[in-house]
Parts: sequence; structure tokens; C-alpha cells
Amino acid sequence: MNITKKKTALLALALVAIFLAGMVVASVVLPPRYVYITVEEAISITPDSVEVTLYVGENGTADFTIHNAASVNIPLTVHADVTEFPEGGSAEDLTLTYPETLTAAPGDNTLTIDFSLATGAVPGNYTITVNVTRI
Repeated sequence: MNITKKKTALLALALVAIFLAGMVVASVVLPPRYVYITVEEAISITPDSVEVTLYVGENGTADFTIHNAASVNIPLTVHADVTEFPEGGSAEDLTLTYPETLTAAPGDNTLTIDFSLATGAVPGNYTITVNVTRI
């Protein structure tokens, strides 16, 4: 082999070596980075309970504040039941009126439960249980 061919071959080998070295450097995998996300419930309801005193045949209301800490509207379902009543009474002694669905806008929203006590209602303590659920 003459010197020119040897130089060309060495130059070609050097270029291949540089190219391969560049590929090795380019294929180095860097350590991963992470994003940790904590998801919190955006809806809170206050107060925990409301006490109302009525006489037989009267009407009343109970207001709850639904706070939406999120920046978007959250659709909710509302369900209320008479879950406790005095001996001799019944759940039918109270008529409940409330929205079955509610869209909680960001911030404070009011949920009103209206109720009327039948004229034949038995005096005593009644409990209305209110459940709010995300749709």
C-alpha cells in the first residue's frame, strides 16, 4: 500500500471513530425527571348540621354553603331524606324541596333545602340527611 492510500485509510478510520464517538455521546440517557401531583377534593360543605325549630304545619329552610376551591365548575347531585323521626311519626311528615342537581361555580355556592311539616305531624325530633355527590 502506498503512503497516500494509508493516509486516506487512516483518515477514514479516524472519521469513523469520531462519528461513532459522537453517536455514543448522543445516545447517553440522562436521568429522568418527575412531576408529583397531589389531587385534593375541591368541594367542601358547611355547616355540618343545621338545627331548626318548627311548630306543626310550619315551613322552614336549611342553607348550606358549598365551597368549590377549583377554578372550574363542578356538577353535583343532591339528595335529601328524612332519616329519623319521632315515635309515631314518619318520614312523610316532612315534605322536602331541593335542587336535584347543582353546578358549583368556583367560590361559595348556596344549597337551600326547603321543608314543610304536615299539620298532622307528631311533635319531636326529625333528622334530614343531605348527600352531595359529584356527577
